[in-house]
Amino acid sequence: MIKNKCLLMFCLLVIVFSFSVTKLQAARLHAFLIADTISGEDGIVKNLDSMQRQVKRIAAFTDLKLNAFLFEGEQVRIANVIQQLDNLKIKPNDVVLLYFSMHGSRTLQKKNCWPDLIFTIDRSFDGEMGYLDMNKLNERVLNKHPRLLLAIADSCNTYRIIDNKFLSEDFLISGNINEKNQAFLLPTPAFHQIKLGKNERAELKMTQDNSCLKLYRTLFLKNKGSIITSAAKPGYIAIQEPATGGVYTMQFIKALQDLTGFSNRHTHNLGKESLSWKIVLDLASMQTQDQLIQNDYKGADVPQFEISY
Repeated sequence: MIKNKCLLMFCLLVIVFSFSVTKLQAARLHAFLIADTISGEDGIVKNLDSMQRQVKRIAAFTDLKLNAFLFEGEQVRIANVIQQLDNLKIKPNDVVLLYFSMHGSRTLQKKNCWPDLIFTIDRSFDGEMGYLDMNKLNERVLNKHPRLLLAIADSCNTYRIIDNKFLSEDFLISGNINEKNQAFLLPTPAFHQIKLGKNERAELKMTQDNSCLKLYRTLFLKNKGSIITSAAKPGYIAIQEPATGGVYTMQFIKALQDLTGFSNRHTHNLGKESLSWKIVLDLASMQTQDQLIQNDYKGADVPQFEISY
């Protein structure tokens, strides 16, 4: 009798564990990579290439199902990005990654620390428009209640003199297009989908040892809340190197890879301390500052981040 009860209890535990694993494996990584490649910054193209590879690695190493969107060139429009975000269906276990590589600025009156992202095409139609507060997009995602949001802006955060007009959200999502506002027609296609096939997923996982996979899963599967970061605090510029991309983008990826032992690159010994997003972002910030000092850049790339669990 006791043996039967123990067997029954064991079976129930197996069922519960299997259900939990299946539920976690069904979770998605929703990634929005928004790169204003027509803004005149050659490094933005490099950023896009680097982040596409990183998004695929994150999905492969964590077993999250990838649902990734790439916006470049004429696709980088305020109305387009908002519409695709509003169409996004997010479940409670999902992870969302927002990445912006574009010009940015802020007004003297602005209260939050995040940059106003500059959409080159929207701004070309009216020099006083084309600005969108990064925080508005963060809030739009958080209102859908993902398990984790990681938002990164490799953008300047310098002050501008003119208090620019902002496009009405009601106008942007109403679809009310007429001859006088043809400028706001959405591009076709609206975005590119980033694909990750079974074979590519398996190949990516095979290149890393279990300790690396475990640390990626710690960061992306065992945290709840939001991690918001940008390359520049208010008043600072963000440097884009034509040959290698944004300094902060490069150092963020490098910190993530070094701390997880990507390709056996265990360059930082955590000791007994478990890996956290604060450790990753502290290292990325320090490495960014070190590189700028080496290249004699002044008044640039003082990164900032905010973690809310």
